[in-house]
Amino acid sequence: MEARDDKQLALDFPKEVFGTKGKDGFSKFPVEFVAPRLLLTPGNFNFIIENIDFVLELDGKIEFKF
Repeated sequence: MEARDDKQLALDFPKEVFGTKGKDGFSKFPVEFVAPRLLLTPGNFNFIIENIDFVLELDGKIEFKF
């Protein structure tokens, strides 16, 4: 959740550097900083889910199911 309004986001993420991504949302997860808003499509999701794709054992081992 982002608490800053559109005006503050425009100041913190200038249009000259970030385009409208600061206000509208970033389409990818930036590594350099935490994005204030994300604008993701289903094609951008790339993750695995515990107990569906992998199991975390009590001793810390990870068993992948794929």
